Amino acid sequence: MGEPIGPGSVKLSSYLGPLVREHVPVTIGDWRNISEELKTVLWKSIQARFELHEPYQKNYVMKQMGCLLRSSKSRIVKKIRETCTTNQQRMNLRPKNVSPTEWRKFVKLKTSPSFKDVSDKYKQKRSKQIPHTCSRKGMVRLAEDMKKDSGEPSEVSRLKVWVKSRTKKDGTPVNTDAADKFKKAAELIESPSDSTNPKEDLLSQLLGPDNPGRLRAMGRNMSMSKFACFSVNNKVMAEIQEKQSHLLDKVNELQEELAKFKNQRTEPEVGENSAAAISVNKKSQPKCMLVDWCGNDDNVAEGRLFSSDPNDFINDIPLGPNAVKVLVEIASKPSAFLWRP
Repeated sequence: MGEPIGPGSVKLSSYLGPLVREHVPVTIGDWRNISEELKTVLWKSIQARFELHEPYQKNYVMKQMGCLLRSSKSRIVKKIRETCTTNQQRMNLRPKNVSPTEWRKFVKLKTSPSFKDVSDKYKQKRSKQIPHTCSRKGMVRLAEDMKKDSGEPSEVSRLKVWVKSRTKKDGTPVNTDAADKFKKAAELIESPSDSTNPKEDLLSQLLGPDNPGRLRAMGRNMSMSKFACFSVNNKVMAEIQEKQSHLLDKVNELQEELAKFKNQRTEPEVGENSAAAISVNKKSQPKCMLVDWCGNDDNVAEGRLFSSDPNDFINDIPLGPNAVKVLVEIASKPSAFLWRP
């Protein structure tokens, strides 16, 4: 989904906030107004501590730092407006990377009647929302933790992530609106839908359609089009993993068959047809005469019959039907041809 997960993501999240506060003045009106030189400094500083090289990683980090700047600015403006009662107290809040002149302008702007009107407007909008309790963890890392703790990771749906994100540590909903939604969510879970389409899943049934540019409970950067791409990619990867697992099973079966095949053979330290390999039991084997099979049937050697088993081996070749394995003891005609050397 383009968002970091795992132990490294916690360190990254902890590092970005102080980095932004140290280098980016809160007096900047919009993150997009920051110079490319400053963004390069920030990115190089991050790369010096984390293995981040891909463009999508840089895109996420830059957006995250923009959100952190906005959050930092909101906290300091709240102190200016609600905590401080004198100009000196407001001046004491000035960050080191902001000049006194710029800070006075900033304080004047944030304490003006026009800013209060805008602030009250957005405060009223927020009062109608159900806030999450994820803090800096975010939805993606929350979902990942839920999957690790679940016996069935595939059952961790958008709805369950949303409910978990609106639940306090003591297990209670964040507010009364959340409590009402939780009751409806429990009813929906009792009669689950098989649909994984965000337009039709349980969370959409609970809260209504998502905004076009962002899917709820799936991270900051997830849109419907991105979700469609991830779904196709996950399906392809699942098929590849299934095929790979099937091939590994086949390989294991072949290896087991090969091991059985080898165990059926005798594997002496010396050649299997040598006198040293079979001299221990040769006296118990019946004697036989070998005749010239491509000449006049003269006797060419004397030996002992060791095997007529078709599955026995001669020089790594199965003996086969109508053949015998013989140890030659006396070769009266050494130049005679063997039927099978």
